[in-house]
Amino acid sequence: MYTILNNNTAVINCDDLPTAIRFVQSLESGLDRLNSHSPYTIVKASDVPASAGTADASVGQADLHATQ
Repeated sequence: MYTILNNNTAVINCDDLPTAIRFVQSLESGLDRLNSHSPYTIVKASDVPASAGTADASVGQADLHATQ
């Protein structure tokens, strides 16, 4: 499992790396890459720092659901 961080804050958990990459690509689609770096980082869920908190949502191969 992988977690996407936005400026060191957990945003979403993904079951696999390709799904995480596609999510980040979607999140970055509105960024002007000439003027700013991406605030998103993909890390293994086991390596998420405690200060990042927990993600509010989780996505698998076929579905997206809120973390409860």
